[in-house]
Amino acid sequence: MQMMLDSSVTSLRTLLRNTALHVALLTGGAQISATHSWRARCVTLVEELRQSMRDAGYLDAEIDETGLAQCTLLDDVTLRALSAAQRGDWSRESLQVRFHDTQDGAEIVCERIDALLLGEHLTPGSLELYRLVLELGFRGGPAERDSYRQRVSAALSKMVSKEEPQPPIRTLAETAVIASSQDEPRRRWPTWGASFSVVGAVVLWLLLNAYLDRSVSRLPEPMPEHMSSFSQGRS
Repeated sequence: MQMMLDSSVTSLRTLLRNTALHVALLTGGAQISATHSWRARCVTLVEELRQSMRDAGYLDAEIDETGLAQCTLLDDVTLRALSAAQRGDWSRESLQVRFHDTQDGAEIVCERIDALLLGEHLTPGSLELYRLVLELGFRGGPAERDSYRQRVSAALSKMVSKEEPQPPIRTLAETAVIASSQDEPRRRWPTWGASFSVVGAVVLWLLLNAYLDRSVSRLPEPMPEHMSSFSQGRS
């Protein structure tokens, strides 16, 4: 798949910022008190990303590929955060099964990264997608993640270095905070401002928490697994 070249690389970071914030807080130690509530939040994130990409003019194939990467990432970090007793419940209705009818999301994502690194459909947009997913914590396997991230970043840097500087790889909290501020006027921060990144992430989490609670409350309940297949909503 070739990502649209007229879609800004930064726009993917912006579109995935809510996902980045949730992942950052979860990997930072936030507890999942109720699996059904967390699942509803993740469903909202997936639906909103799909709609936002459509509004931005992305193609169905791009939305599908990005959505699978998002679902696989959320499934991955969620399963690592859940207790052993909760994992079975999540796995029975994982996001990749619900929206993409597959249990092999991680394998598919790894295959797509491998294909990119072999030069198939190699574009800055497609490389940026998988660099973001790797930055946010996707693990194709313990050994693969660092290798993939280094190789994808190197390929992206080489591809865009002649046109613009390569954005640095940031921590999860920094990625979420910086992405969420991209809609505001650009400003210069004092050097000590970095020390408040965690505070900023918490404030953003509280605001997003209230927003998602309102969104989740409008979801039909219960939602059968077979009713929410992502492929059925594509034109």
